[in-house]
Amino acid sequence: MGMYTYIIMAVVVVGFIYYTSRSNKKAQAERQNKLSLTQPGDKVVTIGGLHGVIHSLDNENAIVTIDCDGVLLDFDLAALKTVDHVAEAVEVVSVNESPIAE
Repeated sequence: MGMYTYIIMAVVVVGFIYYTSRSNKKAQAERQNKLSLTQPGDKVVTIGGLHGVIHSLDNENAIVTIDCDGVLLDFDLAALKTVDHVAEAVEVVSVNESPIAE
């Protein structure tokens, strides 16, 4: 009876380790994807709590320059905690073909 208990505990531990490593890999891949999509104009927060906008990006050296109220600061790309991608503004022009008579 005691041997089965150890086998069940071992299976549970191995399952738990597999589950946590899998979820960590997913989170890491999602973060890497988000960082690879960064571009100038995106709003960011660093791991130190600094809020700013990406001024320039050097993917070769993994360095990002952040504009914080006119002050340009260089950070490692891994120092970005959150990235808020700003979609390019698209101007919508509405043409009213039949004017409404008042």
